[in-house]
Amino acid sequence: MQNLKSINKAFICFIIMIFSVGFLSITLKPENAYAVEDYRTWRQNDPRWGYKYLGESSDTVRKSGCAITALSMLCVHSGAASADKINPGVVVDYFNSVNGFNKYGGINNWGTITGLVPDLKFKGSVAMKYSTQAEIANEIKTQMKNGYYVICHVKNHFVLVDSVVGNKVYMYDPACNDTDMFAKYPELNYIDGLRLFKASTSPITAPSSSVAPQTTSASGSVSSTIVKTTTSKAPVVTTSKAPVTTSKAPVTT
Repeated sequence: MQNLKSINKAFICFIIMIFSVGFLSITLKPENAYAVEDYRTWRQNDPRWGYKYLGESSDTVRKSGCAITALSMLCVHSGAASADKINPGVVVDYFNSVNGFNKYGGINNWGTITGLVPDLKFKGSVAMKYSTQAEIANEIKTQMKNGYYVICHVKNHFVLVDSVVGNKVYMYDPACNDTDMFAKYPELNYIDGLRLFKASTSPITAPSSSVAPQTTSASGSVSSTIVKTTTSKAPVVTTSKAPVTTSKAPVTT
């Protein structure tokens, strides 16, 4: 009889232990655990926002939303916002609420984004008339070294620049998965303008951190790489000065 009582007591203790472990595993599990969406995969034809109209125009994000999609990606790319709070649908809704689009569906003022994402500020536009890849890549590289995030106008289309490696420009394209800007848009005369932005974090020069591998020149030297910072570095001090450029690339606002 004593042995039976001991067995029953041990069984009850075992059951209590099992339930305790299960209860702890439930209560300790984060309620909001989920993977943050990769902003680099956002496309203007995404069914979640592709149907949304751009202001009072007849154009939708699917048809003409490259600019607003690139701008949405930049919000996250710059570290100014998180992909769990911002996406092209959210940005389009905000721009519509403040009359941020013109009658053709274009962005009235790129600086409107600051009302939604205070840390991201539009600093101006640069018109370009370069005829070689090297000249275009160098202009973009210079602007990134000056601390600007760059959205590039290519053949009536907007793409977000990620990095510059040698004479190659790597991008996030709202319309496709291509990343090599010159390979996708070889008509260089159509690459005619930049939109420049700043945030607390800034693009930096690094020797080996890019979406593309390092390349070497004919002399064997390693080319520099422009990338965005992904660590909690101290904020970069910015000013209200217009973007610095050459006489070939006048700044307009």
